[in-house]
Amino acid sequence: MAVCLGLAAMSAWNRHGGQPIPAAGWGDIAIIEPDTSDPSMWQLVPGVGPVLSRRLAVTAAAGAIRAPADLQKVDGVGPVLLARLQDCIRW
Repeated sequence: MAVCLGLAAMSAWNRHGGQPIPAAGWGDIAIIEPDTSDPSMWQLVPGVGPVLSRRLAVTAAAGAIRAPADLQKVDGVGPVLLARLQDCIRW
């Protein structure tokens, strides 16, 4: 499994007021729940910035990310990022 959280984990923890963040796991790996994760969770994946994280969160909340192939429909997700994202999402 790819490393989905790195140093950004503590930042996300702090943004959520020290409360558990919506991901299973801790340390170097987190699993994103596509339909419930907010943009800050998507940003924990290397290569996902603020704009793309919002796109991913909105698309997922609309129910349009149900399988790995659906990630390619989001503008800004190429083959390298697709591989990273696939390993970080609970399908």
